[in-house]
Amino acid sequence: LGEGGVGIAVTDSSNSGSGGIITVTGTGSSDIKVGANGIGIYAQNSVVNLNSNYGIETKDGGVGIYLTGNSTLPTSSTLEYKYSGSNTGRGMGIIYNVLNSTNGTNVNLVNSTGTTGGLIGIFANGGGTFTNSGSITGSSTEKDFGIISENTDVNNSGNITLGNASNPNTPNIGIYAKTNNNITNSGNITVGDNAVGIYGYGVSNSGNITTGSQGTAIYSQGGNINLTSGTVSVGSNSGVGVYTAGNGQTVTAGAGSNMIIGADSFGFSNVGQGSHIISNINSVDLNDSSIYVYSRDNTGTVDNYTKLTAVGTSGDNYGIYSAGTVNNHADMDLRNGIGNVGIYSINGGTAKNLGGTITVGDSDVPNSRYSIGMAEIGRAVQ
Repeated sequence: LGEGGVGIAVTDSSNSGSGGIITVTGTGSSDIKVGANGIGIYAQNSVVNLNSNYGIETKDGGVGIYLTGNSTLPTSSTLEYKYSGSNTGRGMGIIYNVLNSTNGTNVNLVNSTGTTGGLIGIFANGGGTFTNSGSITGSSTEKDFGIISENTDVNNSGNITLGNASNPNTPNIGIYAKTNNNITNSGNITVGDNAVGIYGYGVSNSGNITTGSQGTAIYSQGGNINLTSGTVSVGSNSGVGVYTAGNGQTVTAGAGSNMIIGADSFGFSNVGQGSHIISNINSVDLNDSSIYVYSRDNTGTVDNYTKLTAVGTSGDNYGIYSAGTVNNHADMDLRNGIGNVGIYSINGGTAKNLGGTITVGDSDVPNSRYSIGMAEIGRAVQ
């Protein structure tokens, strides 16, 4: 079909709430092809059944399946959404313009022309809560999105797997909330280098989130963050487990959660104001040149109950580096490597060690690599 064409459409012209049923069977690849701004299947107040794995191919601005009204897609087959437009255009696999919609269909994004404009597995903008259990995969080198929500909360239990992004300024993102809505994740989200697992506002996570080099597991612009279980694993080279940029946020890492931090990376990084980080994770290892909690928030608070252990051979780790109030309740064993610092307080912040034992190793004085239990600039440590 040409530009703006629709492969299959069922509409409810009378707005009766029952448009019809669409049932398709295909080969799993390019069963429907439409041009720019085309739609493979359009359903209004209708049911769409994929009786097999199915493929829809579009060019610039195209959509694989567009659901509106009270339409449903009750099947658990796989939709292959293939984009074959220009190398700067974008496309979407499924749009759920449906209130409180539910998806169990797997989506495989195929970027056949290497577009840098962006591909989206699922776009949910119907309001209420979008619930997803389907798997989503993509392999673009920038702007691949598993799920994007707008004015809609997301509850995801599906596995999302995206590849390496070539540039951190145009990352691949597992789940992205465009508006101030909550994301609840229990699925496994795996993204590559320069990529983001979850980007949004309030987040509750019990799944495993894994990122590559210079990746961020959770990026929040506002709202509270709760890590209840699962593992957050970030790669090396300035990776971040949880990055918060809002005001008055509470970040809680429960005892059932876990965190793995690569060399030269961060567990928590807070650049907002008036936020509170509470870490109850049992224990976390610090590789070389890593920081468990970094906060430049001079009105914020860090309460640490997590045992920290330096495991790298070089050192230069920081347990907590903060401009605000620090209350440490846990042991820090920082004997491995040189130049490790337990707590470093800046800009007149306050640091208190409330029962934890901080142990450090050797210093390299000629090269100004000092191992320090607690250090504070502008105020005495307690």
